[in-house]
Amino acid sequence: MSTALIAGQVISGIGSLLAGRSARKAARRQAAAIKKYSEYNAELVRKQAQSDRQEVKRNAEKLSRSQRELAAQQRMNVARRGGREAGTDLLSLLNQAAKMQEDAFELQRQEDLVVKFGEQKAQEILRKAQLGQITAIEKGRATSKAYQYQALGNFAKAAYYSSDDIGKYEQPGSDNDFDDIIDEGENIGIEKLEIDSQ
Repeated sequence: MSTALIAGQVISGIGSLLAGRSARKAARRQAAAIKKYSEYNAELVRKQAQSDRQEVKRNAEKLSRSQRELAAQQRMNVARRGGREAGTDLLSLLNQAAKMQEDAFELQRQEDLVVKFGEQKAQEILRKAQLGQITAIEKGRATSKAYQYQALGNFAKAAYYSSDDIGKYEQPGSDNDFDDIIDEGENIGIEKLEIDSQ
């Protein structure tokens, strides 16, 4: 009877230690998966930003060609009338040139912003992932600690049951003071596990 009790407590203790070790390994795997997934998402965001930048650049080139064609057409109209670029015609050309310059600056600004916002979004993804990694690892540690407390309680019971004073102990679940203390220690570990897992 006593040998069975001792063996049961030792086996339970070993089981708790193995469960704690498994919890830590699972937490590390989860943290690694979070990191890998976030790096993948960040790279997708950066690629999308580069793609958007190229699109803005293509639009800028189209606009530039269109503006050059318009300017050439205006000059042709002036020349066809036999006049020079002066007065109203010159003012119109100057206004058009200023508008072209503004459009060029705006497209350059958009191109820069696309890349900037893309990088900011990528960094945000990575920061959130770091927080997720830390949370996963800390949760794994807390779970492992709870299992260690349980194992300690099991091993303490086994040591108590195997002592020379073996006749004085009572069956588990009795009013024995030592059992109460050990059970309380196990409960603390279980409560810690439940709190950390919430």
